[in-house]
Amino acid sequence: MRFGKWMLAAMCLVASVAAGGQTGPAHLQVDNLDKPLGIDDPAPRFSWQLHDAAQGAKQTAYRVMVSTRSDLLGTPDVWDSGKVESGQSLNVKYAGPAVKASTRYFWRVEAWDKDG
Repeated sequence: MRFGKWMLAAMCLVASVAAGGQTGPAHLQVDNLDKPLGIDDPAPRFSWQLHDAAQGAKQTAYRVMVSTRSDLLGTPDVWDSGKVESGQSLNVKYAGPAVKASTRYFWRVEAWDKDG
């Protein structure tokens, strides 16, 4: 079975703003690409880095959301991983319904730290 290319645009929800600048997920990637224009992978992998200057900062949970429109990312129309208790931020596998060829998708990740 051949899957057509689908496009992803990354959107990041910044968890908070600290005195040293923004904190939250940064450097978002899909299949190790910063700005993919087309992906043939039926189950792409999402990656991000936690940007937090606080000593001992670490991610304790994440939520990945995928939508066909950026304004739907609050209530995604394609896939919502739900809150996953995990420090994983590399190669989180898409587990939603089959994607459609030549369709633009948007994604967002929320990350929780040790303080929730």
